[in-house]
Amino acid sequence: MLLHNREDIQNLPALFSCLAYENIFLGNVHFQRAEILESEEIKNIKYHHQTKNPLETAHLELESSLQIKKLELEEAEKSRTAKKLCLQYYLPSPVPVPLTLAPKNYLLEIKDKFLFLTVPLYQGELCYFFKNYKDYEFIPSEDRAVHKSLANMYPKEMREKAKASTAYQKMKTSFLPVFQEGEKVFKKTYQDKQCFIPFKENTFESINPVEYLLNFLSVLT
Repeated sequence: MLLHNREDIQNLPALFSCLAYENIFLGNVHFQRAEILESEEIKNIKYHHQTKNPLETAHLELESSLQIKKLELEEAEKSRTAKKLCLQYYLPSPVPVPLTLAPKNYLLEIKDKFLFLTVPLYQGELCYFFKNYKDYEFIPSEDRAVHKSLANMYPKEMREKAKASTAYQKMKTSFLPVFQEGEKVFKKTYQDKQCFIPFKENTFESINPVEYLLNFLSVLT
């Protein structure tokens, strides 16, 4: 009996190690903060000038600003997902082995008592599709749908009955990808499965960051 109990106690560390991963999938994590990441090139320019002495820095301020602006414009042209958002979580117990996953443009890093989820922010124009599309009419010249109560403002030749794929209005801003379709989500096209919501600095005051992580994990599994 004593030998059996000793073996159980010896196996406890391995058991707790497994529970450390399980805690993540159960949502037993604490959200700490969200931070917009800069590109490595921009970081390097800023660091280079910060390490100069004050006199040199003063002379290089304008040059640095122009370089950063140029890089930001180049990034925006290269990709609509140039900016990334890093969500940091604290785990109740450390994981035994660090884990890194990089599906598509996402990055999940788990190390010690920390979990980092980095997601791309979409910069550009997306569509919000109305569920009750039969109550809308599409205005091709304006590339948007309007409610039937307002459609009479347009001549008949300028409007047509909206379809599910044309009953939309567009918005141009920064968008956060979400992994569960809700009431007010945006898409690139009607058929697109990836959903987005407008992103603001206080976005995670209105949505639960732990649920956001769990929804992301559910897509992976």
